[in-house]
Amino acid sequence: MRVTRIDLRQEGDLAAAWVTARLAGPDDGEVLEHFVLRRSGTEWRVVNVGVAAVRPAGPRRASP
Repeated sequence: MRVTRIDLRQEGDLAAAWVTARLAGPDDGEVLEHFVLRRSGTEWRVVNVGVAAVRPAGPRRASP
């Protein structure tokens, strides 16, 4: 798996990350995962992970 894009947002002790990754292998595709993190003292902990979308392999689209 290769990460192709990361979008991070933080507000106070909560943060969210949207990670787009390209899967490796003969049936490559893309996956979009959403992570929710919470600060505990000086450390960040992942409190939730969810898969938001999966795209099958196909021609790559140009970025806007």
